[in-house]
Amino acid sequence: MSLSACETVTDSACPSVARLKDTERVTVFRPGSGRDITDILYEGEVTQVALTCRARDESISVDVKLAVVARRGPVSDIGDAEQPIFAVAARGEAVALRTGEMLDLSFNRDGVAIEETTVSFEIPREGQESPRALDVLVGFVLTREQLAFNRFRAGAFPVPQAAPDTVPLEAPEAVLPPE
Repeated sequence: MSLSACETVTDSACPSVARLKDTERVTVFRPGSGRDITDILYEGEVTQVALTCRARDESISVDVKLAVVARRGPVSDIGDAEQPIFAVAARGEAVALRTGEMLDLSFNRDGVAIEETTVSFEIPREGQESPRALDVLVGFVLTREQLAFNRFRAGAFPVPQAAPDTVPLEAPEAVLPPE
């Protein structure tokens, strides 16, 4: 399945799929307290998602294809980077399954990385539940600071301050209610 610009594709017999708000972008800064444009190592965005599935008696096999575009910061010389991504399957407000992996970003000489990856997983089925009863959400695993920065860029919160004790979040807990 080929992905075209900024689209979400779902087979009509599969769970819905979407980029989770505030996690579809990531900005990674150099270590330290600086947070201006010269401190950006790279920025990335999940630009497209597509989902295919296969329902079995006891589970639903899901393949989520993601396309990511990343750009080095204006003075960054980073060559390659690893960025964690996640997928969450939900039944309404309840999380049915969480998974994640590392995405390898290989920047070309122009400072751009264009990557596609597929996250595959099995969702346990409840009875003869239709795959359409589920929602799949994807995004970048973010630190508290990165999440605050994304919300700031969207105009929702005040300017975030660098926090030396920034702790990576399990992405679903950052934006979904606890189980």
